[in-house]
Amino acid sequence: MVRRLDARLLRVTQLVGVVVLACWVAVLAGTVLQGHRTSSYSDLVSAVRSGDATEVQVSPGLPARASGHATVEIRWRDGLLRRTTSVVEVRGRQTGHRSDATTAVLRRPVPDALRARDPDLEITTLRRDGGGFGVSAELLGWTAPAPVALGYLTATLATLLLLALGPEPRRVTPWGWFWLILLTGPIGSIAFLVMSGVLSRTPVAPPMRPRTGGGWAFILALALGSVAGTLNG
Repeated sequence: MVRRLDARLLRVTQLVGVVVLACWVAVLAGTVLQGHRTSSYSDLVSAVRSGDATEVQVSPGLPARASGHATVEIRWRDGLLRRTTSVVEVRGRQTGHRSDATTAVLRRPVPDALRARDPDLEITTLRRDGGGFGVSAELLGWTAPAPVALGYLTATLATLLLLALGPEPRRVTPWGWFWLILLTGPIGSIAFLVMSGVLSRTPVAPPMRPRTGGGWAFILALALGSVAGTLNG
C-alpha cells in the first residue's frame, strides 16, 4: 500500500512538474512576443538613421511652453522584436534628472529630436490609459505586460511549492535550489525542473557524492545574475 501511494505521489509530482515547465515556456514566449526589449536612446537613433525604424510611439512629455522635466517612453520595432527606451525631456533652467530607467536627457521635445534625424519618421502618441501604456514589469531585460508578469509570479510560486513538497532533489540541496530559483528566475526554475529529478518516473536515489549546498548555490546565483545584467545592459 505504501509503495502504491508513493508511486501515485511520484506520478502526481511528475505531472505537476510538466505543467509548471509548460507555464515557464509560455511565460518566456509571451515575454518575447508581447513584451518590449529594453534598449537605449542611442539604439533608437541608430535604427532611425539606418531606416530600420520607420515608426515610433512616444508617450506624452512636457506640455507646450512648460518648463521642468518629464520622463518619456519611446517604443519602436526592430525586425520582429519590439523595443522600448525612456528619456528625460528637460526645458528651462532645469537640470536633467536621469535615473537608471532613462538612457538620455533631451533639451527639446522628443518628436522634434527624432524628426531631426529623419523628417519622414512617423510618430504616434503612446497613451497612458492602459491601452498602449498599461501596467508592466521588467523581466530579464524585457518590459512585459501585466498578464505575462502575473504568469511569471505564478510560475515562480508553483516552482517553489514543488521544491518544498516534492521529492528530495538531485545535484543541489533544497536550499541551494531555493536560492537559484529566487535569484535567477526562469534560469534557476527551469534548471530545477529539468535537473533535480522532479520529472523523473523513478524515485530519486540517494546522492553518490555531496550536492551543491545553499552557500555555493547563493554565490552561483549572484554570479549568474551579474552576467545576465551585463548582457542585458
